[in-house]
Amino acid sequence: YRQSAHQLAHLGRPARASQLELTTHRVGHRGLAALIATAAPDRPWRTRWSHGGPATGHQVLTGHDGPVSSLATGTLPDGTAVVISGGRDRTMRVWRVDDGTPVGQPMQSHNSTVNAVAAGALPDGTPVVISGSGNGTLRVWRLADGNPVGQWMQSHKSAVNAVAAGTLPDGTPVVISGSSDGTVRVWRLADGTPVGQPLHNGDNWEIAVAVLAVAAGTLPDGTPIAISGSSDGTVRVWRLADGTPVGRPLLHGSGAEIRSVAAGILPDGTPVVISGGGLDCTVRVWRLADGTPVGELVHGRDSWVLAVAARVLPAGTPVIISGSTDGSVRVWRLGDDTPVGEPIRGHDSAVKAVT
Repeated sequence: YRQSAHQLAHLGRPARASQLELTTHRVGHRGLAALIATAAPDRPWRTRWSHGGPATGHQVLTGHDGPVSSLATGTLPDGTAVVISGGRDRTMRVWRVDDGTPVGQPMQSHNSTVNAVAAGALPDGTPVVISGSGNGTLRVWRLADGNPVGQWMQSHKSAVNAVAAGTLPDGTPVVISGSSDGTVRVWRLADGTPVGQPLHNGDNWEIAVAVLAVAAGTLPDGTPIAISGSSDGTVRVWRLADGTPVGRPLLHGSGAEIRSVAAGILPDGTPVVISGGGLDCTVRVWRLADGTPVGELVHGRDSWVLAVAARVLPAGTPVIISGSTDGSVRVWRLGDDTPVGEPIRGHDSAVKAVT
């Protein structure tokens, strides 16, 4: 039901039965399909058989009027887990993870594409959403009711491509943003004031190298850092407190635009940085402390990696999640680069965000 719920909303009862019968055949539940057929003999069309094997369990959330450009996960004040999405329709939406129902109305205030979203918390613990837009602005919203917090942050001279939530050494929550203007910037989440000067992404200050991805992490000694990935194929690490670089830039690969970065931890507790590149179709992993490579994952031939995230399986195994232009999502063990199961398929076009 959850896999076809988005198709049922606008159908009458008999047509819903037809759609459910098709879906159950497609995922291999022939017995259930027979029960639906018996219960709804007046359905407008029937499915005798369907190609394909059992599908991975999933639910499709619909509502955006156009492509979804960014995703994040968060928690409402009552502990409810939610998914946050931002799209080209200039809106952000919040959905309950358990049943896919929307939380409140769409948040719409940007006058350009919502390129990036992240979840964070104000100093008093209030859950918030951070959004970055194609017009160079940032905004913060309360997750519970969608009301804006403070004023616009006219943060960059060009599009904001990525945002992340982090924490300064003194515990102050901050926003990290990356832009096509070639800078990474850090802002206090409570009032939008900048922390230090913009961090220039590149060796030539006269040429803007677009920042396409940012993430927050910590060094082995606990030092909070920002990670950035850019259009020149480099990954950079910066101390959040003062903006000083940590080591030299990491080169992902020739011709690889870094579309996504994440911070993860190896099974032995070693912090690492993960990057997903464009043309070379790979995911790469480096130790945060010294930039030495740990692994390289080939996503697939002609399959550009557009999104990466680091998570931990219920058994405690750290993994990488990646999404690519071939519409697949893949899960890999972090440490030995082996895949967890088969690629997850269901999208009809490129996967631009995972969380």
